[in-house]
Parts: sequence; C-alpha cells; structure tokens
Amino acid sequence: MRQACGYGCVLCGAAIVEYEHVDPVFVDAKEHSPDGIVLLCPQCHAKVTRGFVSKERVKEAKAQPISQKRNYAHEFFDLGSKQPNFVLGGASITNAPIPLEIHGYRVVKIEPSEEEGGPVRFSGTFFNSHGEISLQITDNEWRAYSGNWDFEAKGGELIVRDAPGSISLRLRASSDSGIVVEKINMRVGAYQIIGGTDDLLLKADDGSQIQCGGMIADNCRIGLSLG
Repeated sequence: MRQACGYGCVLCGAAIVEYEHVDPVFVDAKEHSPDGIVLLCPQCHAKVTRGFVSKERVKEAKAQPISQKRNYAHEFFDLGSKQPNFVLGGASITNAPIPLEIHGYRVVKIEPSEEEGGPVRFSGTFFNSHGEISLQITDNEWRAYSGNWDFEAKGGELIVRDAPGSISLRLRASSDSGIVVEKINMRVGAYQIIGGTDDLLLKADDGSQIQCGGMIADNCRIGLSLG
C-alpha cells in the first residue's frame, strides 16, 4: 500500500504520513485491508476528518497519487543553525563541509545557512544496494523515490528497504543528534558500502576492501574519503 501511494500523501506528496480508511470508512471497516487504505499527511488528514476535503476526492487521488506522478515523496529537515555532527561506521565527523566522499563522489555536503539564524543546509545522495538512487537531499529537502521497494519515515528515521528484511539505509537527522547513518548497504559505481554506527566496510569489484571504525575527524574539508 505504501508503494502504491508513492510513499507520500496521495493529495500533496508530503512524506510524513498517516493511514486513512477510504473504502470502507474506518467505522465500517471489518478488516484493515491495504486496498481500502491510503496515505495522507497530518494536514490533509485533518482536512478530510473535518470535512474540508471529501472522501471522493481522496479516492480519486488514490487512483493517481501525486507522488507517483512526480516519482518521489518529499519533506524537510531542520537541523538548526549549528554545524551538525555526521556519524557513519564508527566515524564521528564535525566541522567538515564534505563529511563523506566515495571515490571522488561527494555523497554528503553540509553548508552554512544562507541567512542569519537560519538552518544549516544538508545535501546528500544515497543509493540502494543495487546502485539506484533511493534518497536525495538538497538543501534540507529530502525526496524518497517511488521506485524504492519500501520506504518509511517514522520515529525520526528514514528507512529504505530493498526487499523484505533488507535495509539499505536507515538515517536519523535532528538538531540534537546531528546526522546519524545507523545502517547502510549502498552501491556507488564499482564500490559497495556496508555498515552501521560502529564499523564500515568498503568493497570494490576488483576484490579489494577496506574496513574502518572508531574514528574522529574535526575541522577538516573532507571528513571521510573512501576509495
């Protein structure tokens, strides 16, 4: 059902969502069938509940979800004005405009706010285990692509799955914790990156590999360069 809705609100495409029974409505539902449930963001859900958007409009949107038309669902981070930490594979990286680079490809970039008191700007591109873009972040706007096998935004985390029980990305970002990659299985070109918060393994197609963990980097241009 999440995949059918494009992982976003069927009306507006926002990726922070709730579940809404449309056919039948919740009070008449005798089972929670995915065929009768859609994704709505909290604002659109409230509009439906309060009668400002009809159930018929939701049913129409269910047939052609806006996230499927755009090929992504989207939302925003607000990491505050302070430079956030970046944590990946046992490496804690602070005050680095490029926290992660893989074989010359800048996976993550952090830039200062464009205006005084505004949030820092976080950008990044994450791929799944097959090398397909799964999550893209540009100046704090993140897009989860509808081609993912599964995607969830819950409990402060963004979770991408490639198959049942197979997580290719679990990312948490907030002004308190910074940006924490809790799990990753990502392919970038000829490299496979596998790890979590404690260790990281970089495997190349030529059979070479690098394993690392327990590092601290502060006040450098590139925090972690692999490959």
